[in-house]
Amino acid sequence: MSFFSEFLKNPQMTGAVAPSSRFLTRKMLAPIDFSTTKCIVELGPGSGCFTKKLLESMRPDARLFSIELNPDFVKKLRQIKDPRLTIIEGNALDLPGLVKNRRVDYVISGLPLGGMNKLTVATILQGVRKVLGKGKYVQFQYSPIHHRRFSRMFNISVAFVPINIPPALVYTCTAKPRVSPS
Repeated sequence: MSFFSEFLKNPQMTGAVAPSSRFLTRKMLAPIDFSTTKCIVELGPGSGCFTKKLLESMRPDARLFSIELNPDFVKKLRQIKDPRLTIIEGNALDLPGLVKNRRVDYVISGLPLGGMNKLTVATILQGVRKVLGKGKYVQFQYSPIHHRRFSRMFNISVAFVPINIPPALVYTCTAKPRVSPS
C-alpha cells in the first residue's frame, strides 16, 4: 500500500500523494506544549507519520486518539504499539461522539479538506471547535481554499512549508470567543 495508490483509489479520502515531510511534521507539532498536554486528537493520520512523532514527544500519562476512515491505513496504524495510542476507525464528521466528554488539548489534522464540500468542512470544523475548548487546532492544507472559513471560526496563524510534496500551508487555530445574543 502506498500513499499514491491510495490517492488514486479515492482522492477525497486520501488527499496526499506522499507522506508528509519532516519539515511539515516539525511545523505541525511546533504549536504543541507537550509538557502540559494530556489529550491529543489526530484526524486523518494516514500511515502514522505525525502519530509516531507525537508519541515520541508526549508525556507518559498523555493520550492520543487517532481517527482514520481508510481501513488500509487503520491496519498500518494498528502496528504501532503504544498504550497511550487509541486507533479509532471512524469518520471525523462524528468527532464529538468519538471522543465523548474528554477534555482535548490539541486537534492535529491531515484531513484533505480541499477535496471536501463546504457542508462537510463546516461540520468537521464545528466538531473540532466543540471538543477543543481552549486548546489549539493545527491543520495542514495544500491550498488556501478554506482560509476564509477558518478565519470565521478561529483566530488563525498560517505558515508556509515549501519543502513538502506538494508544498503545504499549516493553519494554527484557536477558537474565537462565542458571541452571545444580547
